[in-house]
Amino acid sequence: MAIEVPDPQPVSRPSIGPATRAAPDGLGTMSWQNAVRLAVFQDLVRVKTSVLTRLMAGSLGVFLAVMLLAGFARDLMIVKVGPLGLGYLLILGLYGMCWILGVLYVRIAAREFDPRAKLARRERRVA
Repeated sequence: MAIEVPDPQPVSRPSIGPATRAAPDGLGTMSWQNAVRLAVFQDLVRVKTSVLTRLMAGSLGVFLAVMLLAGFARDLMIVKVGPLGLGYLLILGLYGMCWILGVLYVRIAAREFDPRAKLARRERRVA
């Protein structure tokens, strides 16, 4: 029993014009190519990359350390610390670390990223 598959129909796609987008603050449009060339925008990306790289490296390092301990130091992970084993405490510590890093990121974003983003919008208005 053969199944007939119809010929595929060509998919019509809308033509892609210049990379412009209306600004949400009513400042008109600006091409993304021009926006990324602004020095203040490049500074924003540089600062964000620096902060995120450090946060990711630290959190991934802690995750890797806990995984290595769980895999290769089982005797250490079963040591009782109060009513729980050390392994359980380390896992709870990972949850705590994630929350702390989330709060830290929000505080850094409010202090470092938001003023730079506002400055980039203001500079775009001038450009």
